[in-house]
Amino acid sequence: MKVKAIVPATAANLGPGFDCFGLALGLYNEVTVEFTGRPGFSVSFSGEGSSFLPHDQRNLIYRGLVEVFEWLGEPHPGFRISALNRIPVSRGLGSSAAAIVAGIVAADRFLGQRLSAPNKLALAAGIEGHPDNVAPALFGGLVLTYSVPDETRWEQLFIGPGLVPVVCIPDLYVPTAKARAVLPGSVSYTSAVHNLARSALLVHALSSGRYELLGEAMADALHQPFRARLVPGFVEAKSAALEAGAFGASLSGSGSTILALTSPEKAEVVGRAMVAVFRHRGTEARALALPVVTEGARTEVL
Repeated sequence: MKVKAIVPATAANLGPGFDCFGLALGLYNEVTVEFTGRPGFSVSFSGEGSSFLPHDQRNLIYRGLVEVFEWLGEPHPGFRISALNRIPVSRGLGSSAAAIVAGIVAADRFLGQRLSAPNKLALAAGIEGHPDNVAPALFGGLVLTYSVPDETRWEQLFIGPGLVPVVCIPDLYVPTAKARAVLPGSVSYTSAVHNLARSALLVHALSSGRYELLGEAMADALHQPFRARLVPGFVEAKSAALEAGAFGASLSGSGSTILALTSPEKAEVVGRAMVAVFRHRGTEARALALPVVTEGARTEVL
């Protein structure tokens, strides 16, 4: 039996929403898993990251598959994995979340779709280490995640019409572990209050269509000031996006991608403005206008 999993890219944080907001975007990885019935597994890649992603048990698609079989107490049947990766790797667009989720939903489809949505989120967040990318990859749309004792919960939030995410992807790799290592062990009360207020403002701006508030709503004090030095040109590219007509801009996840939210008519010029900043600094970059997608990961039996 073969199962194909189709999983969207995600942008996390959206400025002040550190480790809690995630947005599903219309750029997809496609992973095909053949359940062979024989011991062992193999992995092949094409597209983004194909020259350096692991082919052994560190592979995140494989880890997602195995977690499901172990969770349900089923023996591993053997896997032949092939992946077409369109999501850039180590750029803040949820490539690791997409791999994990692909393995989980493919295994669940093979085993008769026995996992609940909370089960899938728990498994994916357990592998990823945080839920803000895996939740929108699973469920689609704008997702708020939060933790209670022994459980991660989520809510899908409404976004008004007429908003286009534009991502600028510079040719700079920022591994998540490195991005987390630069964060301080504690933050000031003032910074915490700053982000609390702007997280609430972000939800209001997106749900009400008051997009003119996004510039302030996406202003972060908890992670971007520290991660900016990992993405030379970020501050200038963010300013260029705002000057070109973006409502707001921030790092996508831990970077290096920059996410700008703008109107449809300004999307192209906003993307060009960010790319120009990086190219002026000698770094290649590309910009993509990507729709918000309201459907998360899906599977097909081949």
